[in-house]
Amino acid sequence: MVNNLNGAHGATTRAGAAANAANSNVRSLTGSVGGLGSAANAAMSNLAGMGGTLTSIGFAGAAAGITAVVGALTALASVSVGAAAQAEAQKASLATVTGSVVKAQETYAALVNYAAKTPFDVNQAVDGYIKLRALGLAPTERAMISYGNTASALGKGPQALSDMIEAVADASTGEFERLKSFGITTKQEADKVKFTFGGVTTEVAKNSEAIQKYLIELGETKFGDAMTRQMLTFNGALSNLGDAWDQTPSRDRRRRFARRRVGRDQAYH
Repeated sequence: MVNNLNGAHGATTRAGAAANAANSNVRSLTGSVGGLGSAANAAMSNLAGMGGTLTSIGFAGAAAGITAVVGALTALASVSVGAAAQAEAQKASLATVTGSVVKAQETYAALVNYAAKTPFDVNQAVDGYIKLRALGLAPTERAMISYGNTASALGKGPQALSDMIEAVADASTGEFERLKSFGITTKQEADKVKFTFGGVTTEVAKNSEAIQKYLIELGETKFGDAMTRQMLTFNGALSNLGDAWDQTPSRDRRRRFARRRVGRDQAYH
Protein backbone atom coordinates (compact mmCIF):
# COMPACT_ATOMS: atom_id res chain seq x y z
CA MET A 1 0.00 0.00 0.00
CA VAL A 2 1.36 3.41 -1.02
CA ASN A 3 4.11 4.47 1.44
CA ASN A 4 2.48 2.68 4.34
CA LEU A 5 -0.80 4.26 3.26
CA ASN A 6 0.62 7.76 3.54
CA GLY A 7 1.67 7.62 7.18
CA ALA A 8 2.99 11.18 7.22
CA HIS A 9 0.54 13.85 8.34
CA GLY A 10 0.11 16.98 6.22
CA ALA A 11 0.15 20.46 7.74
CA THR A 12 -3.20 21.96 8.67
CA THR A 13 -3.00 24.70 6.07
CA ARG A 14 -2.19 22.21 3.34
CA ALA A 15 -5.04 20.01 4.48
CA GLY A 16 -7.45 22.92 4.26
CA ALA A 17 -6.30 23.77 0.75
CA ALA A 18 -6.59 20.13 -0.27
CA ALA A 19 -10.09 19.88 1.13
CA ASN A 20 -11.12 23.04 -0.75
CA ALA A 21 -9.75 21.63 -3.99
CA ALA A 22 -11.56 18.36 -3.41
CA ASN A 23 -14.79 20.20 -2.60
CA SER A 24 -14.41 22.06 -5.90
CA ASN A 25 -14.26 18.68 -7.63
CA VAL A 26 -17.45 17.67 -5.85
CA ARG A 27 -19.19 20.87 -7.00
CA SER A 28 -18.03 20.19 -10.55
CA LEU A 29 -19.34 16.66 -10.33
CA THR A 30 -22.64 17.97 -9.00
CA GLY A 31 -22.99 20.19 -12.05
CA SER A 32 -22.26 17.27 -14.34
CA VAL A 33 -24.72 15.13 -12.47
CA GLY A 34 -27.35 17.83 -12.86
CA GLY A 35 -26.87 17.79 -16.62
CA LEU A 36 -27.01 14.02 -16.68
CA GLY A 37 -30.18 14.11 -14.61
CA SER A 38 -31.86 16.51 -17.05
CA ALA A 39 -30.98 14.32 -20.02
CA ALA A 40 -32.10 11.21 -18.20
CA ASN A 41 -35.39 12.82 -17.19
CA ALA A 42 -36.09 13.81 -20.80
CA ALA A 43 -35.39 10.27 -22.00
CA MET A 44 -37.56 8.78 -19.28
CA SER A 45 -40.37 11.20 -20.12
CA ASN A 46 -40.27 10.12 -23.78
CA LEU A 47 -40.33 6.45 -22.85
CA ALA A 48 -43.13 6.98 -20.37
CA GLY A 49 -45.14 8.84 -23.02
CA MET A 50 -44.60 5.95 -25.43
CA GLY A 51 -45.91 3.58 -22.77
CA GLY A 52 -49.04 5.68 -22.33
CA THR A 53 -49.64 5.73 -26.10
CA LEU A 54 -49.29 1.96 -26.33
CA THR A 55 -51.74 1.50 -23.49
CA SER A 56 -54.32 3.75 -25.16
CA ILE A 57 -54.26 1.69 -28.37
CA GLY A 58 -54.44 -1.64 -26.58
CA PHE A 59 -50.83 -2.82 -26.35
CA ALA A 60 -50.84 -3.20 -22.57
CA GLY A 61 -48.06 -5.82 -22.57
CA ALA A 62 -45.70 -3.60 -24.51
CA ALA A 63 -46.58 -0.66 -22.28
CA ALA A 64 -45.74 -2.73 -19.19
CA GLY A 65 -42.40 -3.62 -20.76
CA ILE A 66 -41.63 0.03 -21.42
CA THR A 67 -42.52 0.87 -17.81
CA ALA A 68 -40.14 -1.84 -16.57
CA VAL A 69 -37.35 -0.47 -18.77
CA VAL A 70 -37.94 3.04 -17.46
CA GLY A 71 -37.70 1.77 -13.89
CA ALA A 72 -34.53 -0.20 -14.57
CA LEU A 73 -32.81 2.69 -16.34
CA THR A 74 -33.76 5.10 -13.56
CA ALA A 75 -32.38 2.76 -10.90
CA LEU A 76 -29.15 2.18 -12.84
CA ALA A 77 -28.58 5.90 -13.39
CA SER A 78 -29.24 6.59 -9.72
CA VAL A 79 -26.76 3.92 -8.57
CA SER A 80 -24.05 5.05 -11.00
CA VAL A 81 -24.35 8.72 -10.10
CA GLY A 82 -24.55 7.92 -6.39
CA ALA A 83 -21.38 5.83 -6.51
CA ALA A 84 -19.47 8.57 -8.35
CA ALA A 85 -20.62 11.24 -5.92
CA GLN A 86 -19.71 9.09 -2.93
CA ALA A 87 -16.24 8.41 -4.32
CA GLU A 88 -15.62 12.17 -4.72
CA ALA A 89 -16.81 12.79 -1.16
CA GLN A 90 -14.47 10.09 0.15
CA LYS A 91 -11.54 11.58 -1.73
CA ALA A 92 -12.34 14.96 -0.21
CA SER A 93 -12.21 13.43 3.28
CA LEU A 94 -8.96 11.65 2.45
CA ALA A 95 -7.49 14.94 1.19
CA THR A 96 -8.21 16.45 4.60
CA VAL A 97 -6.50 13.69 6.61
CA THR A 98 -3.55 13.23 4.23
CA GLY A 99 -3.06 16.94 3.51
CA SER A 100 -2.86 16.55 -0.25
CA VAL A 101 -5.23 15.92 -3.15
CA VAL A 102 -2.53 13.82 -4.83
CA LYS A 103 -2.01 11.71 -1.72
CA ALA A 104 -5.77 11.37 -1.39
CA GLN A 105 -5.99 9.97 -4.93
CA GLU A 106 -3.13 7.53 -4.24
CA THR A 107 -4.63 6.45 -0.92
CA TYR A 108 -8.06 5.98 -2.47
CA ALA A 109 -6.57 3.76 -5.19
CA ALA A 110 -4.74 1.71 -2.53
CA LEU A 111 -7.95 1.30 -0.53
CA VAL A 112 -9.87 0.21 -3.64
CA ASN A 113 -7.19 -2.43 -4.11
CA TYR A 114 -7.51 -3.44 -0.43
CA ALA A 115 -11.28 -3.80 -0.81
CA ALA A 116 -10.86 -5.92 -3.94
CA LYS A 117 -8.79 -8.44 -1.96
CA THR A 118 -10.92 -8.49 1.20
CA PRO A 119 -14.58 -9.08 2.16
CA PHE A 120 -14.89 -5.37 3.03
CA ASP A 121 -16.20 -2.87 0.50
CA VAL A 122 -14.54 0.40 -0.47
CA ASN A 123 -16.73 2.41 1.90
CA GLN A 124 -15.67 0.27 4.87
CA ALA A 125 -12.00 0.40 3.86
CA VAL A 126 -12.03 4.21 3.52
CA ASP A 127 -13.92 4.61 6.79
CA GLY A 128 -11.43 2.33 8.55
CA TYR A 129 -8.44 4.23 7.20
CA ILE A 130 -9.87 7.61 8.18
CA LYS A 131 -10.67 6.34 11.68
CA LEU A 132 -7.12 5.07 12.15
CA ARG A 133 -5.75 8.48 11.18
CA ALA A 134 -8.30 10.39 13.25
CA LEU A 135 -7.66 8.23 16.32
CA GLY A 136 -3.90 8.67 16.10
CA LEU A 137 -3.03 5.15 14.90
CA ALA A 138 -0.75 4.29 12.00
CA PRO A 139 -2.88 3.16 9.02
CA THR A 140 -0.22 0.86 7.59
CA GLU A 141 -0.99 -1.95 5.18
CA ARG A 142 0.06 -4.44 7.86
CA ALA A 143 -2.34 -2.94 10.40
CA MET A 144 -5.26 -2.80 7.95
CA ILE A 145 -4.76 -6.44 6.98
CA SER A 146 -4.38 -7.63 10.57
CA TYR A 147 -7.41 -5.76 11.89
CA GLY A 148 -9.38 -6.89 8.87
CA ASN A 149 -8.53 -10.53 9.59
CA THR A 150 -9.52 -10.22 13.26
CA ALA A 151 -12.74 -8.45 12.32
CA SER A 152 -13.56 -11.11 9.73
CA ALA A 153 -12.98 -13.91 12.22
CA LEU A 154 -14.64 -12.43 15.31
CA GLY A 155 -16.69 -9.43 14.25
CA LYS A 156 -20.34 -9.30 13.30
CA GLY A 157 -22.02 -7.38 10.54
CA PRO A 158 -20.79 -4.68 8.15
CA GLN A 159 -19.36 -2.59 10.99
CA ALA A 160 -16.89 -5.30 12.06
CA LEU A 161 -13.79 -3.54 10.70
CA SER A 162 -14.81 -0.19 12.15
CA ASP A 163 -15.59 -1.81 15.52
CA MET A 164 -12.18 -3.51 15.59
CA ILE A 165 -10.35 -0.27 14.82
CA GLU A 166 -12.23 1.57 17.55
CA ALA A 167 -11.43 -1.24 20.01
CA VAL A 168 -7.72 -0.98 19.14
CA ALA A 169 -7.83 2.81 19.53
CA ASP A 170 -9.42 2.49 22.96
CA ALA A 171 -6.94 -0.17 24.04
CA SER A 172 -4.00 1.99 22.99
CA THR A 173 -5.15 4.54 25.58
CA GLY A 174 -5.73 1.97 28.33
CA GLU A 175 -9.45 1.39 27.74
CA PHE A 176 -9.98 -2.33 27.10
CA GLU A 177 -13.74 -2.80 27.39
CA ARG A 178 -14.41 -3.01 23.64
CA LEU A 179 -11.89 -5.82 23.19
CA LYS A 180 -14.22 -8.10 25.13
CA SER A 181 -16.60 -8.20 22.16
CA PHE A 182 -13.75 -9.85 20.23
CA GLY A 183 -13.08 -12.39 22.97
CA ILE A 184 -9.97 -10.63 24.27
CA THR A 185 -9.78 -10.08 28.03
CA THR A 186 -7.22 -8.05 29.96
CA LYS A 187 -5.72 -7.66 33.40
CA GLN A 188 -3.72 -4.57 34.29
CA GLU A 189 -0.77 -4.66 36.66
CA ALA A 190 1.11 -1.42 37.25
CA ASP A 191 2.97 -0.70 33.99
CA LYS A 192 2.04 -4.04 32.41
CA VAL A 193 -1.14 -5.43 30.86
CA LYS A 194 -1.96 -9.10 30.34
CA PHE A 195 -4.05 -10.03 27.30
CA THR A 196 -5.81 -13.38 27.24
CA PHE A 197 -7.27 -14.89 24.10
CA GLY A 198 -8.11 -18.53 23.46
CA GLY A 199 -6.67 -19.54 26.82
CA VAL A 200 -3.28 -18.00 26.03
CA THR A 201 -2.08 -15.06 28.14
CA THR A 202 0.48 -12.58 26.85
CA GLU A 203 1.99 -9.79 28.95
CA VAL A 204 3.10 -6.57 27.29
CA ALA A 205 4.17 -3.10 28.37
CA LYS A 206 1.26 -0.78 29.08
CA ASN A 207 1.89 1.69 26.28
CA SER A 208 0.29 2.40 22.94
CA GLU A 209 3.07 0.97 20.77
CA ALA A 210 3.28 -2.36 22.64
CA ILE A 211 -0.51 -2.79 22.77
CA GLN A 212 -0.92 -2.12 19.04
CA LYS A 213 1.94 -4.52 18.29
CA TYR A 214 0.25 -7.30 20.28
CA LEU A 215 -3.12 -6.79 18.57
CA ILE A 216 -1.55 -6.70 15.11
CA GLU A 217 0.40 -9.89 15.80
CA LEU A 218 -2.74 -11.55 17.17
CA GLY A 219 -4.52 -10.92 13.89
CA GLU A 220 -1.54 -12.25 11.94
CA THR A 221 -0.97 -15.44 13.95
CA LYS A 222 -4.52 -16.42 14.92
CA PHE A 223 -6.58 -15.18 11.99
CA GLY A 224 -4.15 -14.80 9.11
CA ASP A 225 -6.51 -16.29 6.53
CA ALA A 226 -9.85 -15.10 7.93
CA MET A 227 -10.48 -12.55 5.17
CA THR A 228 -9.59 -15.11 2.51
CA ARG A 229 -12.16 -17.53 3.94
CA GLN A 230 -14.78 -14.79 4.06
CA MET A 231 -14.06 -13.98 0.42
CA LEU A 232 -15.23 -17.49 -0.48
CA THR A 233 -18.67 -16.92 1.04
CA PHE A 234 -21.65 -15.46 -0.77
CA ASN A 235 -21.45 -12.19 1.19
CA GLY A 236 -17.76 -11.82 0.35
CA ALA A 237 -18.41 -12.39 -3.35
CA LEU A 238 -21.35 -9.99 -3.29
CA SER A 239 -19.29 -7.26 -1.62
CA ASN A 240 -16.58 -7.54 -4.28
CA LEU A 241 -19.13 -7.66 -7.08
CA GLY A 242 -20.61 -4.39 -5.84
CA ASP A 243 -17.19 -2.75 -5.60
CA ALA A 244 -16.22 -3.94 -9.07
CA TRP A 245 -19.46 -2.51 -10.48
CA ASP A 246 -18.89 0.86 -8.81
CA GLN A 247 -15.35 0.99 -10.19
CA THR A 248 -16.55 0.28 -13.76
CA PRO A 249 -17.80 3.73 -14.78
CA SER A 250 -18.57 3.56 -18.48
CA ARG A 251 -21.68 1.95 -19.94
CA ASP A 252 -19.79 -0.31 -22.34
CA ARG A 253 -17.35 -1.47 -19.64
CA ARG A 254 -20.29 -2.21 -17.33
CA ARG A 255 -21.90 -4.33 -20.05
CA ARG A 256 -18.68 -6.28 -20.65
CA PHE A 257 -18.19 -6.71 -16.92
CA ALA A 258 -21.75 -7.99 -16.45
CA ARG A 259 -21.32 -10.51 -19.28
CA ARG A 260 -18.05 -11.80 -17.80
CA ARG A 261 -19.56 -12.22 -14.33
CA VAL A 262 -22.63 -14.20 -15.44
CA GLY A 263 -20.73 -17.46 -15.82
CA ARG A 264 -18.60 -16.92 -12.71
CA ASP A 265 -21.50 -16.23 -10.36
CA GLN A 266 -23.94 -18.89 -11.51
CA ALA A 267 -22.97 -21.05 -8.53
CA TYR A 268 -24.64 -18.51 -6.24
CA HIS A 269 -27.99 -18.53 -8.06
